[in-house]
Amino acid sequence: MGTAARRIALGLACLALSASAAAAQEAPGPAALAVPRFEPTDCWVEETPALDVDGVVCGYLVVPERRDEPEARLLRLAVAILPALSADKNPDPVLYLHGGPGGFAIASPRSWLASPLRRDRDLILLDQRGVGFSEPRLCPDLSLRDFRVIAADHAPGDEIPARVAVAVTCRDQLLEQGIDLGAWNSTSSARDVEDLRTVLGIEEWNLLGVSYGTRLALAVMRETRGAGLRSVVLDSAYPPWAPAWDTKTPDFARALDEFMRACEGDRACDEAFPHLRDRTRSALEELIRKPVVTHPTPNDVLPDGVFVNNAQDFAITLHQLLYDSRTYASLPLLLDALLERNPAVERNASEMMSQRAVALSRAVNLIVECYERAPFQSHGRQARYDVADPLIARVHTYFDADYDVCAAWSDAHASEAEMRPVRVDVPTLILAGRFDPITPPQWGERTSRTLPDARFLEFPVGHGAYRSGACPRAVVSAFVDDPSAALDTRCIERMPAPDYWTRVRQAPDAWTLLRAFVLQPDVRVIGAVGGGMGALVLGLLGFGVRRLLLRWRGHRAAPAGPSGHALVLATAWTALAFWAGLLGGVFWVGANHPLLSLVGLPYPATAWLWLPVLGLGLAVAAAARLWSDWDVGPRRFVAADLGLWGVAVWTLGLRFLFDL
Repeated sequence: MGTAARRIALGLACLALSASAAAAQEAPGPAALAVPRFEPTDCWVEETPALDVDGVVCGYLVVPERRDEPEARLLRLAVAILPALSADKNPDPVLYLHGGPGGFAIASPRSWLASPLRRDRDLILLDQRGVGFSEPRLCPDLSLRDFRVIAADHAPGDEIPARVAVAVTCRDQLLEQGIDLGAWNSTSSARDVEDLRTVLGIEEWNLLGVSYGTRLALAVMRETRGAGLRSVVLDSAYPPWAPAWDTKTPDFARALDEFMRACEGDRACDEAFPHLRDRTRSALEELIRKPVVTHPTPNDVLPDGVFVNNAQDFAITLHQLLYDSRTYASLPLLLDALLERNPAVERNASEMMSQRAVALSRAVNLIVECYERAPFQSHGRQARYDVADPLIARVHTYFDADYDVCAAWSDAHASEAEMRPVRVDVPTLILAGRFDPITPPQWGERTSRTLPDARFLEFPVGHGAYRSGACPRAVVSAFVDDPSAALDTRCIERMPAPDYWTRVRQAPDAWTLLRAFVLQPDVRVIGAVGGGMGALVLGLLGFGVRRLLLRWRGHRAAPAGPSGHALVLATAWTALAFWAGLLGGVFWVGANHPLLSLVGLPYPATAWLWLPVLGLGLAVAAAARLWSDWDVGPRRFVAADLGLWGVAVWTLGLRFLFDL
C-alpha cells in the first residue's frame, strides 16, 4: 500500500473509532461498543491483481448480524475504495451495489478502473453479506453441488427434488452454525450501506445499483428517507413489488422473441442463419426426446468431465446468453454451431456455463429470495404457462426448484410493507434493456412512476445497460455530475445494431487457450507454451551469439553455409510469429467477443494460421540440410532444439488451421 493509501486508511480508521465511541455513548453494551466500524486491511491483490492501484484503500465494515440483538454475531463486509482519477475530486463518491442476490463486486474491479464515474469521484465497491471477500461465506460449495445436479441426466420431475435436497442440506448447515435466516435480507443490507456511509464520514453519496442492487438501492432509499443520498441510478430495475418468480418464463420468452426478430430483421444475420427460430425450437424438441452427452475438460466443477445437456439445460443456457448484449454479435453464430451439434462447441459451452453457475452464491441467493420473494409468489406457478409458446413453458424449468426449496427453507419472511413501492424524493435515473430476459423494461418504467424525481430510459441492450456501451455510460456519468440537469439522450438513437459475426475459422481450441491463460489459469498449458517459446528464443539467441563470436574472431560463417543459417532462423521466427499471432488473436477475441472463442477465430485475424504450412516445410528442409552438413557438436544440438520445437508448434498450428 502506497503512502497516500496509508494516509487514507489511517483517516478511515480514526473515523471508525470516532463512530464506535459515539455509538458507545448512545447505547452502551458489547455490540454498541464494537460496531459499526471500518477496519483497514491489505487489498486482496493476490486473488484480484486489478486492485493493485495506487491509492486504493481496502477494509472490512464490521456490523452485527441483527441490530436488535446486542450479542449478535459480527459480520465483516469487504470494501474497496478506488480513488478518483482527478486530484481535484468531488466529495460525493459513487457506491456500486452488485446484483444477485449472491453476486460480488470486489473480485472483478477491472471494468471499473477506467469508468467515467471515477473521473472526479471515488468509486466504492462493497461485497454484500455472505459473498465475495466478506465473512462469513455461506455454504460456498452449494452453487457447485447444485450445478452438478443440473449437469446430470435428470428429467424435470427428478431434477427438482435433487436440487431441493442439496439446498436443504445447506440450510441445515447454516442453522448448525447459528446463522439467523431472517437477518440476511435487503433491509439488513440497506442498514449496512448506511453504516458504511457513516463510518467513512461521507456526508452524501451516489448509489449505482444493478439488477438486485437496484432493489437494495430502493431499500436504502426507504430506510434513510433519502438522507445522505445525492443521486441514485437503478440499472435493470428489480423493484420489491415485482412478481419476479411467476414471470421469469414469460420474460425470457419475450426477450428471446425480441432477439430472434432482431436477427431476422438484419439481412446479414438472416441470410447466414436462416430459420434460426424454427431450428431452435426443433433442437429443444429433439433434446426432450434425447439429451446430448458432452465431455468438457475435467475440472473442479465437473471432475468426471461429463455434462448431459437436456432441453431444460439448453433453455437456461439461452436465458443466460441473452443477459449481455455485448455478446449478441456472436450469439447467432454460437447458437448455429450448437444446433449443428458441433461436439467441440458443445464442450466449450458446457465449460462456460459451469464457470457462470458457480460465480453466483446460491446460498445467499436463497436466503434473501426465500425471505423476500417466496411469500409473495404464486406457488401454483400458473403464470409460467401464460406464454405464447408452450414449448418455452415446458422446457424453462430451471427456476421452478426455488418454489420447493423456499417452501422448506424457513418460516422467516418479509412483511408486506417491505414489498410496497418506494416513494422517496431523490433524483433517480432508471435504465432498462429491450432484450433483458430477467428484469423487463416495464418494471423500470413502472418504478419511475412511483418515485417523485425519476427519469426512465430504455436502451437497445440486454441486462445491465451501464456496462453495455459508451452511450449508457456517458448518460449515467452526466446524470451523476448534475442530477438536476436535462439529459442528452440522442446517443440512444445512434447506438448501432450488432455487427453479427457470420463466418469464422472453426477453431474451438481458442476457448481452451483463453480459459487456460486468462479465465482459469492452467500452469501446465502456460508452462508448455511458455517452455516452447522460451526454447525457441534461447535457440535463436544461442545461434546469434555463436555467429557474432565467430565473426569477432575473424572466422568465416558456420560450416552449414548461409542456406543452413537462413533455414534455421526462418524456422524459429515462423514458429514465434505463429504463437504471437495465435495468442494475440485469442486474447483479442476474449476481450471483445468472448462467445466467439467458443466457436473459433475471425478470418481477418487468422492469416497467420497458414504459417505452420510454411514452417513445416522449412523445418524439414532445415533438419535435412543441417544434419547432412554439420558435424556432431553444439551446432547440431541447437539445430535439433529449434527443429523439434518448430515441429511441435506447427503440429498444433495445423490443428487450429484445419480443426483436427
